[in-house]
Amino acid sequence: MNQKEFIQQFQNEHRQIRTTLWELLVSLVQRDITLGRCYLKKLDKLTGPHFRYEEETLFPALMEIYDSMYVNKLFTDHDLVIMHIKKLCSTLNQPDLTEEDYTIAIKQVKSVLPIVSSCESISAMIEKFNDRLIEKLNDTHNKAYHDNFSLFKWSETVRKRLPLYLN
Repeated sequence: MNQKEFIQQFQNEHRQIRTTLWELLVSLVQRDITLGRCYLKKLDKLTGPHFRYEEETLFPALMEIYDSMYVNKLFTDHDLVIMHIKKLCSTLNQPDLTEEDYTIAIKQVKSVLPIVSSCESISAMIEKFNDRLIEKLNDTHNKAYHDNFSLFKWSETVRKRLPLYLN
């Protein structure tokens, strides 16, 4: 896969995640818990392989371009997304949701959306990567999607970073 194709794939994955988050938000606003649970499951499946190749290859490569504080922020953004999605699962898997539960769930989705939408700037930097690095990114991408761990399974078993816990 060449650089342009990789960037398109990267952007498409972010769009899929963004769209799924948006659909989850709409389902929560409409109080459609069944649909909300479906979008949450889809989000778990979409983000696992994507986060994995980002953390294993893309973020380390960005250390050559960006300050380490920014790259650490990207890792922390992943931590926050994982934490919010886990809390969403906990909330949405309750048999009955109160208005307060819906309000909390909506806030959690709204907390994740800006993280996903801010990833577009990374595409601009991938354009500066050499062919060897694009090949390495593609290899890691293919392995992550071949293994196809959900976000939860990946974060709890394969991920080399400890989870973030906030109350």
